[in-house]
Amino acid sequence: MRSQSFAMLTATLDERIGQLNLIVLGTMLLLWGLSWPAMRRCLQDIPPLWMVTLRFASAAGCLFAILPLMGMLRASARSDWPIVASVGLLQMMAFTAPGEPIVGLVVSVVLLKEPLTASLLVGR
Repeated sequence: MRSQSFAMLTATLDERIGQLNLIVLGTMLLLWGLSWPAMRRCLQDIPPLWMVTLRFASAAGCLFAILPLMGMLRASARSDWPIVASVGLLQMMAFTAPGEPIVGLVVSVVLLKEPLTASLLVGR
């Protein structure tokens, strides 16, 4: 009974989402999961703030490469610029910059079992 209802749920999801979208979702999840060990390796050579900068720059580059292919790249209306700038400043400068090293510290100590040292606390 239970496996039959799971099969029905899976079939329903497959019909609604589509097989290609599930493959894309699975690929995205795999790449996101693999990014953590890659960031750990990169942080041996790059300071945390530069790592965040590279992450956002590469994401912007991917968006600017993919959106024109999809016909979705367009400029914001001039009246929206103050809102876009304020969200960008708040997100990137006020939230992400101080938050990323803290998240990195917690992940490295709790999940990766790194010893909590003074150099880890100051981000070296």
